[in-house]
Amino acid sequence: MKQILLFLFSILLLIGTSCSKDEPDTQFNVNTDFVIDMKEDLSLTGGTLLFKVKTINDQECLDTGIDFNFNRSATKVTLSFLDLITPEECITGSAPATASISTGDLATIDYRFKIDLRGEVESDGILNVLGDRYIVSFVEASGFEFPEKTLLRIPRNTIWGYVNHSESNEEMAVDFISDLGTNASATTLEEGYYGWFKGAGAEVTEMDNLPTERFNSLFVFEYEGTDDVLENLIADFRSENEDMEVALFDWAGKSF
Repeated sequence: MKQILLFLFSILLLIGTSCSKDEPDTQFNVNTDFVIDMKEDLSLTGGTLLFKVKTINDQECLDTGIDFNFNRSATKVTLSFLDLITPEECITGSAPATASISTGDLATIDYRFKIDLRGEVESDGILNVLGDRYIVSFVEASGFEFPEKTLLRIPRNTIWGYVNHSESNEEMAVDFISDLGTNASATTLEEGYYGWFKGAGAEVTEMDNLPTERFNSLFVFEYEGTDDVLENLIADFRSENEDMEVALFDWAGKSF
């Protein structure tokens, strides 16, 4: 009888021990993949690499964030996606969760580049940092994608922008761009992706954050003049054309 009781007690002890163990939480609380856009964080002292991240799937708040860790050593960069950040006061609506991740100053070398989801799903690649571009490459990417794997750096003295107008005002928009061009020079852009726009030669083919209504006339120039000339041109145009919108940006991160 004593042996039977000891046996039953041992069984109960084993059951209790196994039930008290904390089961590892292996579920990453993100049921979607990530899209990572490379851009330059522009400044007078030179641009640095910026990762603009969003989830493919929309979330239930307009201001959902992404929790992450970014670490950089002399030869390796690691980006870890940890979880989604639900705001305390949700702005109701449907939109992707987002994060903006600055790499800081990178040396002109090839970095080992690891991206992981909570350390459970890892992908190893290379981040090539060159004088005029950044290039990412992965043998296999799990849970994320780079729509553009090469980011060309925006050349010094480059300005670009758009005029948003009705169809009937297209000629006025073209005239403004022509006036702007008399104070600048045509660019000779290498064809490719520059983060904030896509360009080739003396043209912009696509641009970030364009107005979705009416028509947009795009422009890009090389400009070595002073800011006040641009400011005066834009101020005059805006005062005479209140129903049109003009935006201009430059290589140093200024907007006019």
